[in-house]
Amino acid sequence: MNYMTADEKIYLNGESGAGEILTEKGTLYQADKSAKTIIWAEGSDGDTSLFMKNTDSEDPIKQVDGIQSLLYSSSDYMTLVAQKQNGIYFTENFSEPEKLPEGIVNVLGSCCGSIVYNRQDGDEVNSYLYTDGQEYKLDKTINTGIFMTDEAEKKAYVLILENERSVPSMYSIDFKEKGAMIHRDDDVSEIYSAKDGACYYAKSTDIGSSKVDLYCNEKLVESDIEVGMAWQTEGSEAIWFAKDLDMETGSFTLKYCEDGQVTEAAKDVSSAKLCADGSAFVLTDYDQTAQKGVLSLYERGKLAHIDEDVKEIHLPDIAA
Repeated sequence: MNYMTADEKIYLNGESGAGEILTEKGTLYQADKSAKTIIWAEGSDGDTSLFMKNTDSEDPIKQVDGIQSLLYSSSDYMTLVAQKQNGIYFTENFSEPEKLPEGIVNVLGSCCGSIVYNRQDGDEVNSYLYTDGQEYKLDKTINTGIFMTDEAEKKAYVLILENERSVPSMYSIDFKEKGAMIHRDDDVSEIYSAKDGACYYAKSTDIGSSKVDLYCNEKLVESDIEVGMAWQTEGSEAIWFAKDLDMETGSFTLKYCEDGQVTEAAKDVSSAKLCADGSAFVLTDYDQTAQKGVLSLYERGKLAHIDEDVKEIHLPDIAA
């Protein structure tokens, strides 16, 4: 077990005073049991060092020194872009940092040891892929900041505002082909997820509408879903979404799409909490005055009653 005590000591595998002390004074960034890594920072603003320890091996602790500010980090902190005293540097898996070209405006995202960023070229801002020590200019400038990665396919999906269009177009970036870009669709207002070759996104020609159409890989999944109300958990291939939102009560119909098949899970849902195994806890028939409803579990195509007079569901938030 990894944790940090009140005195800023970080211990590994044990209670305070009993385990291995990794640092006397540090800031814990991440303790990932699945990846078996612990990452922490030491130092002051403008001169920080990041450290990484593999908790399942005797490998020495790795570190990156002299960080003035962290410009980008992947969710697992294995890909970092940092401002140091003499420039901006990139490192993957805490390897020796590589100095990047000057003029970087922002880092958009990363995938499989590569990063994508915008860089100032004279009066223009262009997008670049940086991989294996080489920089490749992309065909289009990513001007929205929307960047969704599909690690399995080694691709990213981005939104780009083009010409006079009020709603962006969606392009894919192929990391295996030095950043080759392919136009995927127009009028894409939001990308929900990109996973194992399936990219779910919303389309709408009316930027102010409360309804959008749900698509997967250029194919319509469901029309008129609620804007911003689609979710996917890390351990499931299904995407869940809300329809028929009642503006007075806030209740909606909960549906999901899996393997191209749309299924209705429950009606009159006031809140839902999704689980990694593809099941969902739902609160239905909610009485706004009494502030209580019926709790059920949707699992394997069946809605099973759990309890009544339930005020709220206490699980990690997916839908509110």
